[in-house]
Amino acid sequence: MNLSLGYKPAAVVCGAMVLLGGAAVAPAVAVPDPVVDVCGGAVPDYVGLLGTDTAFNGTVTLPAGGTASLTIGPGALAGDVKAEIERNPADSRYAISRLQVDADSSGRGVIGFKTYAGDGWSKSVTCANPLTPTRVTQISGIVEIFSGVGHVVGAEFSVSRT
Repeated sequence: MNLSLGYKPAAVVCGAMVLLGGAAVAPAVAVPDPVVDVCGGAVPDYVGLLGTDTAFNGTVTLPAGGTASLTIGPGALAGDVKAEIERNPADSRYAISRLQVDADSSGRGVIGFKTYAGDGWSKSVTCANPLTPTRVTQISGIVEIFSGVGHVVGAEFSVSRT
């Protein structure tokens, strides 16, 4: 009987292991400790837990100079948000999307969402209320906007709420 294990069907290999008295042992897999939400590491930290929370309001710094207003408002407890950028009352554009929340190893949140021209994402979040320590009160990051016909650029933003 040839017990060479090269290129044999699994049944043959397992049968050979039993005949030889060997046991196949799976390698130990390290299970990482769960990340604890310390600030903005969960969807309710942005949109609310028992009801929709207040919107974030602030500005986008435009590449050509000046600013535009930015509102990021919760649309549903499941994580829908509306990101609206208004350069002036006649030029308001928005996108509604599902908020993507990731947490880094320290438990701080990093978010992503859609804008009318592409994507938006956070570079930092702040939680300032000791009574609700994981609730986000300020976000800064990048939103993609149009700068000219068909030209999409990233613009710095900062929004907050009380």
